[in-house]
Amino acid sequence: MQRIIQKMANYPAVFLLLVQTLSIILHPFLESAQFHQAIFSCFNIITLLLAVWVINRSPAINWVAWALAVPAILLTILFVLKENNQYLIWAQVLESIMYFYTAIGLVMYMFNDH
Repeated sequence: MQRIIQKMANYPAVFLLLVQTLSIILHPFLESAQFHQAIFSCFNIITLLLAVWVINRSPAINWVAWALAVPAILLTILFVLKENNQYLIWAQVLESIMYFYTAIGLVMYMFNDH
């Protein structure tokens, strides 16, 4: 197991690709779940955190991503527990901001690549 973790640390982009592929594979199976969109949103937020980790391992950059991800996941869980759409709306707003943040980070990462 330690060997796998060490390989993932050396090639984080490969692990990101595997997680994204897993996301595509799992989506049809989650459609039968009661809160499939909430489950899928949490999975996507974790994928976004992984993408931020891959492109820049700076603690400051990662801190912003975590500051967006944790409330988004908590609000999604609150939506599932209380079935109040306000929680889901705010979770989706935070997730959208995180998508833009990750996209900007990916563009900056690509411009720095030689």
